[in-house]
Amino acid sequence: MWLERSAPAPLDFTYTQPRPLYFDNDGGGRSKTATRILKAMLGQLRRWRTARIYLKQDERDMAKLASSDGFLKSLCTPAFLESFELDLAGWDDENAMTLQGLLFSSPVLREVELHDPFTYPSSAAIQDAAWEKLTRMTLHDTDVSSLVGFLPFCQQLRLLAVHRLRHTNVPEEASVISLPRLKKLTLDKAARLDVLFDHLDLPSLRKLECKNGEFSNARHTKSQEEANWKSLLAMLERSKCTLKSFGWSCQEPYEITEECLVRHLASPLFHGLQHLLLRKVSNLAVTALRVTLKSSLLPQLSRIEFDYCFATDGIFTAMLALDALLPILDASTPAELASRILVSFILYTLYAPHPIAVNPFKSAIFATYRSEREKAVSSAYDGG
Repeated sequence: MWLERSAPAPLDFTYTQPRPLYFDNDGGGRSKTATRILKAMLGQLRRWRTARIYLKQDERDMAKLASSDGFLKSLCTPAFLESFELDLAGWDDENAMTLQGLLFSSPVLREVELHDPFTYPSSAAIQDAAWEKLTRMTLHDTDVSSLVGFLPFCQQLRLLAVHRLRHTNVPEEASVISLPRLKKLTLDKAARLDVLFDHLDLPSLRKLECKNGEFSNARHTKSQEEANWKSLLAMLERSKCTLKSFGWSCQEPYEITEECLVRHLASPLFHGLQHLLLRKVSNLAVTALRVTLKSSLLPQLSRIEFDYCFATDGIFTAMLALDALLPILDASTPAELASRILVSFILYTLYAPHPIAVNPFKSAIFATYRSEREKAVSSAYDGG
């Protein structure tokens, strides 16, 4: 009755399947009720504006709903659907793809998140034209050849996140894909990065985060790490983009991957970085980021985060040339220099779920440095 009374107002719909229903003592009544609710909401598909559907259980009633004679295919096009998120682990592949294709048919669709393994072009229910209007897309499980297959249609895409990227061979005839509006790219648990980077041209890219190698249990080899970096630098050079934020996760063996990280961060392609996120690094990377008044590895850096940092006690004090900074901090510090000091201060701040065994805020010299830094920056911004 509520659905009838609220018509024709647009619906923001979230459906989370109840926890394991086979523990119920109601003879399956809870499962049947949940199925009826979902069926009623699917019947209102034309009114959906946003949709979040999570079906993680392999439920017989849900399966019946999905496979009902022509039920899914009889649903009307969701004319107002702007975004959706699907986790259809409880449905078979054919019905899941049918629902995906139906939701993709919305003429105003802009954002998509798919939790189930996605393969292109086997997901034939999705027309190529459906990709053209997307601006944000998150895939939790896909492969390189699938990305190379549909990304050429995604010319409006601004954000792409892949949380599990499986390595597959790409056809030799595949050409470089230009995504002129993509600003943020996240690649998580990628078996390899070089093949995808070899096929991308991202002139608007501003933020890149990579967690390479975590999908595979095999230890990284130096040749593969070098291939990843070679392809990454080639992509940045080809794209002629201005990267502002970069995240990288080192893998075992750390002495190889961390050495590659430090060496390649020296490339002029990273000189515009303002934010750096490093995962699983130790003294080598931290020492390389040493900041003085005369030089630093990344001259524009204003924020750095360490996630699972294995640095030893005292290494962060050495990272900042405090002895060089303190003597010149006074009210006459020029704005340019004050800005550089602010960079150093933020560099000293840690964002680690498992902090290293050093607390810089307990250090008297750091307290003095912080106080003088604040006065210098305040004076600079006040025109002093």
